[in-house]
Amino acid sequence: MTRRRAFLLLLGALVVVYVVGGAVGVGVTRARLLGDIDDRLRVTIKTVDELTTELPVELEEFADAREGDRAVLLVSPDGAILFERQPGSEADSIGRPDLSGEEVVARPGEVFTVPGVGVDFPYRVAVRELDDGSLLVIGEPLDELRRALRTLTRVLLATLLGVVTVLGLMFWWLARLALEPYDQIVQTADAIVDGDLDRRVSSDQPDPDVRRLVGSINRMLDQNQEALVARTEAESRVTRFAAEASHELRTPLATIAGYSEVYLSGASTDPDAVQKQMTRINGEATRLGRLVESMLTITRLDNEVGFETEKVDLVEVARSAVSDAALGTKDAESATQFSLSGADDGPLVVDGDSDSLYRVLANLLANAQVHAPGSEVLVSLATSGKEASLTVSDNGPGMPPHVADNAFDRFYRGSPTSDSGLRTTGLGLPIAAGIVKAHGGTIELATTQGAGATFVVRLPLAES
Repeated sequence: MTRRRAFLLLLGALVVVYVVGGAVGVGVTRARLLGDIDDRLRVTIKTVDELTTELPVELEEFADAREGDRAVLLVSPDGAILFERQPGSEADSIGRPDLSGEEVVARPGEVFTVPGVGVDFPYRVAVRELDDGSLLVIGEPLDELRRALRTLTRVLLATLLGVVTVLGLMFWWLARLALEPYDQIVQTADAIVDGDLDRRVSSDQPDPDVRRLVGSINRMLDQNQEALVARTEAESRVTRFAAEASHELRTPLATIAGYSEVYLSGASTDPDAVQKQMTRINGEATRLGRLVESMLTITRLDNEVGFETEKVDLVEVARSAVSDAALGTKDAESATQFSLSGADDGPLVVDGDSDSLYRVLANLLANAQVHAPGSEVLVSLATSGKEASLTVSDNGPGMPPHVADNAFDRFYRGSPTSDSGLRTTGLGLPIAAGIVKAHGGTIELATTQGAGATFVVRLPLAES
C-alpha cells in the first residue's frame, strides 16, 4: 500500500468516526431534549389536574393564563372533545396536534409524538386520566427542538468540513514531506537514464530510515557507475588493443610474406641474397613470436589469471637477469654496462612467480639497453619496512615529460625506433607494470630528459 493511499484511508476513517460520533451526539441530544420535554409535560399536566376543579370553565381560564404556548384538550370517556385550545395567539398560530378523541381514550397516561396540523413539525403530547373519567391532554410543539437539532447538525457539518479541510491540508503536506525522498529517487533515476551518471539522491534526510535507504541507493549507484566505467574502459581497451595488435602484427607478416614471395618467384638466386632473405624472415618470425607472446601475457594479466606462487629470492632473480643482459651485448663500443648492488646483504624473499619476476627485471634492463645504449645501468636491491625494492637506473638520455607520462601505456612508443635503431613493440614496460601489480606491488618511473631514467619496483616481503 502506498503512503498516499494510507493517508487517504486514515483521513477517510477519521471522517467516518466523526460522522458516526456526530450522528450519535445528535441522537443523544434529541433523546435528552425529548426527555426534558416529557418531564415538563408530566409536571404541567399534573399541575393542571391539581389546580383546576371545575372543568372546562376553570380549565379555559387556566389554559389562557398558564399554557398559552401549548395545546390543551379535554376528552370525555366516550371520545368526545369537551374542550380544545390551540397553542399561540390567533395572529401567530403554530398549528395544533393531529389527535382524535378515540386516540386519546386509547392512550391514557402516555407521552407520545403526533403530527402537527398546518405546520411541518410534530407535537409531543401527554394524556392524564382525571377522577371523573375524562382525559386531559397537553401538547407542546417540537419546533424549538427541531431548530436546535438543525443548528447542532449545521455546526457539526461545518466543523466536519473545517476538520476535513485542515486534516486534508495537513495530510497533504505530511504526504508530500514523507514522499519527497522517493520523488528525489525517481528524479535521480530518470536523470541517470538520461545520461547524468553523476546524479545522486541528497543524503540530508531527517528520517533515519529514509537516510539509510538513500545511503544504500547512492552506494549502489556508485558501484554501478564504477562497474559501467570499468566495463567501458575495458571495452575501449580491448578495441584499442585489437587495433594496435593488428597494426603491430601487420609489419612482420608483410616482411615475411614479401621475402617469401621473392624467394618463391625465383627472382633472387644469389646465395648471399637468399641468405639475407632467410635471415630477415627468421628475424621477423622471431619478432612476431615475441610480439604474440607479449600479447598473450597482456591478455593473461587483463583476465587476472593468477600465477603459481612460491618463495622467490629477488637477489637470485636479479643476478640471473643482469648476467643474461650482459651476455646479450654484442657491440663492445656501444655496449650497455650492467652492475648489481645490494646482492651481498642477504636474500630478499617475496611470494610470487620466479619466471614472471625475472621477466619484469629483464624488460626493464632491455628497455635501458634499447633506449640508452652505451649507458651504465645499475640494479640495486634494498628493503624498507615490509617491502623489498628493486631499482633499475641508467645515465642515458632520459625521457621527455610526455613520453614518461605514457611509458606504461600499451604499444606506446616515443618514436618509431629506439635510440639504438631497433624497432620496439611498446609492450615491455606495460607487461612489467602488469606483473608487478599482479604480485601486489608498485612500479614507479623518475626521469629527466638528459639525466637518465630510474625505475623502482616495490614488492611485499614474504612472511617468514
